[in-house]
Amino acid sequence: MAELVLKNVSKVYENGVHAVSDVDLEVGSGEFIVLVGPSGCGKSTLLRMIAGLETVSKGEIWIGGKLVNDVPAKDRDIAMVFQNYALYPHMTVYENMAFGLRMRRLPKAEIERRVRQAAETLGLVSLLDRRPKELSGGQRQRVAVGRAIVRQPKLFLFDEPLSNLDAKLRVEMRAELLKLHRRLKATAIYVTHDQVEAMSMGDRLVVVEGGVVQQIGPPLEVYRHPANVFVASFIGSPPMNLITCEIQERDGQLRFVRDRLALDATAEQKRLLQDRPSTERRIIIGIRPEDVREAEPGAREAIEARVELLELLGSEALATCSVAGQQITVRLGAQTATRADSSIGLRFDMKRAKLFDAATGKAIG
Repeated sequence: MAELVLKNVSKVYENGVHAVSDVDLEVGSGEFIVLVGPSGCGKSTLLRMIAGLETVSKGEIWIGGKLVNDVPAKDRDIAMVFQNYALYPHMTVYENMAFGLRMRRLPKAEIERRVRQAAETLGLVSLLDRRPKELSGGQRQRVAVGRAIVRQPKLFLFDEPLSNLDAKLRVEMRAELLKLHRRLKATAIYVTHDQVEAMSMGDRLVVVEGGVVQQIGPPLEVYRHPANVFVASFIGSPPMNLITCEIQERDGQLRFVRDRLALDATAEQKRLLQDRPSTERRIIIGIRPEDVREAEPGAREAIEARVELLELLGSEALATCSVAGQQITVRLGAQTATRADSSIGLRFDMKRAKLFDAATGKAIG
């Protein structure tokens, strides 16, 4: 499988809109990379430039050590799986999977071997004589993937391939795609706006917003150490709580204060802020819902909050609470006695909290 390298890649449309700006990315052979971000952030445009379906305004795209900026899509040795399957309705499953190979004039025996092998891998053997209208959504998606597999390309490109499936089928197809990737050891670029999908599938995440790459890294690293406020608010379900506070110091103790909320800084957080100008008193505290816990009844250090909404999910409960004039989300145990429209005492695990600059939104440290 091939390596993919993007060097300062940009896409600017005629009206001056910057869809993608100065993207640098190196994808190793056999790596599964997920481009993730909200709708309209530029991730699909970036994928289409890699595929050769969009021209590159600036920068270079290298596939397998070859500069491909001016190479037509059909000659890039890539296979793309689309969101809408893009199957030929008048052809059988076998014919859909074999079509690209026939266009490349491969021997009939080789076409038969590749299609049968892919069909066995994807559980499609019994469906080879059916047409797309006779298949379920999940079966159609497997046919689209099979059509890509038989090409044996250098690079697989997936453009939100599971977004048309129901929730249960999406989970099943995620697992199938991951098993398939491990079996083929294929280099793959996968686009999605579903951050749960991204977290569970990618070797590395490329988080995109406004056409700009915000952060690149393994899923857990991005989750635990977001580079800025956008990544913190986008990655995670529910996302990280972000609380704007003022820095106050009294008797050597640094505190983050917002109305009645006062949180003691840890020694590490104090060290991170020691060179900060004294005029910059505002800061954003980021803390995950699982790092805010329900305090023991009567605990002196508990911070009082009001439960506005309680979502009972079976294995856990999510409480939307109002504290110091701001809403935060808290993960509670499934057996919690807390109810909506009641008071609750909370404890913040400040060792797990992240600090962000209130002016730039960038992580501190």
